[in-house]
Amino acid sequence: MARSMTPVRRLTYGVGMAAAVGAAVSQRLEGDRPPPPTGALLALLAALTVAGCLRLRFHYSDERLTLDAFDAILMAAVFALPGWAVVVLAGVAKGTAQGIRRVHVTKAAFNIAQWMATAAAASTCYDLLRDGRELTTRNVGALVAATLVGGVVNHCTVIAVLSVAGDTPPRAVLSRLSSVVVPGWVVGGMLNGAFGLLLTTAYSRSTWAVGLFFVPLGMLHWASHGYAAARADRARLAGLQRATHTLVALDPRDGFPRLLDEVRACFEVEAAELVLFDGERRRVYRSEAGVATDGATYGRTDERGTERGLPDLLARRPGAVRVDAEEVDEEICAALTRADRRDCLAAPLRSGERTLGVLCAYNRIGMEGFEQGELAVAEALASEIVAALEKADLVESVLEERRRLAEIVGQTSDGIATISADGTIRSWNPGMETISGHPASEMVGGRVLARLRTADALGREVPIDRWVEHRPLPDRVQITTAAGERRWLSCSFNTVPAADGAPDSLIVIARDITEAHQLEQLKDDFVAIVSHELRTPVTPIKGWAHILLKHGHRLDADRQRDAAQNILAQSHRLEQLIANVLEAYRMENDRRPAIDSVVDVGATVLKVVEEHGVIAPEATIRLDCGLAGCDAYGEAAWVERIVANLISNAIKYAPRGEPIDARVVSDDETIAVQVSDRGPGIPRQDRDRVFERFERLTESHTQTGTGLGLYIARQLAERMGGTVEVDTRPGLGCTFSLVLRRAGCPAGARLPAGSVQS
Repeated sequence: MARSMTPVRRLTYGVGMAAAVGAAVSQRLEGDRPPPPTGALLALLAALTVAGCLRLRFHYSDERLTLDAFDAILMAAVFALPGWAVVVLAGVAKGTAQGIRRVHVTKAAFNIAQWMATAAAASTCYDLLRDGRELTTRNVGALVAATLVGGVVNHCTVIAVLSVAGDTPPRAVLSRLSSVVVPGWVVGGMLNGAFGLLLTTAYSRSTWAVGLFFVPLGMLHWASHGYAAARADRARLAGLQRATHTLVALDPRDGFPRLLDEVRACFEVEAAELVLFDGERRRVYRSEAGVATDGATYGRTDERGTERGLPDLLARRPGAVRVDAEEVDEEICAALTRADRRDCLAAPLRSGERTLGVLCAYNRIGMEGFEQGELAVAEALASEIVAALEKADLVESVLEERRRLAEIVGQTSDGIATISADGTIRSWNPGMETISGHPASEMVGGRVLARLRTADALGREVPIDRWVEHRPLPDRVQITTAAGERRWLSCSFNTVPAADGAPDSLIVIARDITEAHQLEQLKDDFVAIVSHELRTPVTPIKGWAHILLKHGHRLDADRQRDAAQNILAQSHRLEQLIANVLEAYRMENDRRPAIDSVVDVGATVLKVVEEHGVIAPEATIRLDCGLAGCDAYGEAAWVERIVANLISNAIKYAPRGEPIDARVVSDDETIAVQVSDRGPGIPRQDRDRVFERFERLTESHTQTGTGLGLYIARQLAERMGGTVEVDTRPGLGCTFSLVLRRAGCPAGARLPAGSVQS
């Protein structure tokens, strides 16, 4: 109405002029009718004023409709007073009531003009139809007709002002109000007409009966407000119960759309809105008649940074509040207008000192009830929403922690399993699947832990599925995987107490330490072998040195030469042992290839053969080598180490008196060094095993050595881009071949194993 103030004022002036004309016409029809008694006039004025103040209000669409007894009192005034007096009385009474209720000036002016015009029309109609001044049957009919005419004028002016204020055709206004015509206008008019006839009858008997008008007015007011309050409270409490039931979900936010539907029904409003604050962001859940929007998220930016929307303004209030166009706070009134709302019930959502948001219910469309009870229900509902939001945050935190824990358990390489007291597997993470080879689908829910065949370091069974009876459990166990492999696990066992007296559970955290266990085993073997092998050459060295020192002057030249020869041979053996150990250590810590330099293979092999001729004169080493054109890619020291290890290995296993053949052969791409013996040979299944660390054939009659020579030979050859292979048949000896890429041969040339011919 504020947006069309000028047309409304014009309509008000027109209605007022029509009322004045009607009063003049009624006065002419009255003739010489004497003025009413002053007491009756004042009583009727007071009754009309009270009737204008005591109202039962309804809200329909954008308009507020009321039921009161003004029509009934006006009917008695039409019967008792001259037309001009009725018009003046109606104007004064309505104006007084509007002032008491603090109605806006423009609206109050229109209401005064409206009821003056109604009074003028009713008085004129009654004066035209009445017969005398007594309450005869004809005059009762005239009074009813006058009341109908006045009602038509009243409702027509209402339609006119709504049409002008809303800039809509009268037919559209009437269509919008069609749902309230029967209950508000027809039924309400009939009730007021019946009540008016009773009051008129009482007045016709005695003018002092006017004082009795206040009794039914008070009773009607109290009864109507009592009914409205009881009905509203019943609806609010039932709605509160239904609304709180929508918040019982695990995530209450899922129930917010239904919650707002219940809020609309609970407070009998057109729209309900829940606005949650998050810094400068607002998450809005909204429910309107015919429209449902949930979870709309928007970011709010304001150029001035001070102006806020209606929810922000209402959230500042200390508690639940109802505001409308008559609100004294101009900022809220302006916000209501901008939001195109006529009234709002709001309850801030607060948790301690923090404001989480605000719950708003817009545009009441039902009966007004007990306002304080309504605000209390809104406060209770806001408290329930705050509790639901706090629960949602807590649930979200718990779920986030569970998600993170699940990610850790799922992504860790360690195996994690949970075993109940009866041996049932309750969880089996991906790490445990990888370690054991058994998927969780086969393990969880069953008593199948025996499939792993767990054992301790001594090979004894470890019954983890019966952990309740066998504690403590060893921290290192061996299992058999689904593929039949044996793996060593380092385990940590923790007992988790169950709630409510249920049996405890065992959490097993396992880490695959198979490689570390094997390395430890290799180290143990290495220490045992090296400690033995170091003592083996030292003993004869010490013995011969003692003989030479104590009895050297008694020994002839041949015996002295033999002693020196033995000392030299054992020293060389000790040197070889130390060199191999150091070379193995360097290879484990330095993986860089070395294939860019060039080595004279023939000269290197000749040097190694000559050294062994001095060190081991009892061995016969035959060399077949063309010293020209034997250059290959590699390191001279590494080639020398490989050939020395191959020849030492051949001397170790060759029968006494049988020669050892060393050959250097070549083709267009490769140069090969072949060392052959006539020893026992190597079984086919052990051909690859002899090149592993600390490996020695237990079937051999000779058990000396560390098991590092052939391992070092192959590793050094591969780092030079070559290979070391063996060709053997049991009982016919072995031929070990070192194959290197010939100098000048392209780097991509392939070195085939065993391709060089004798």
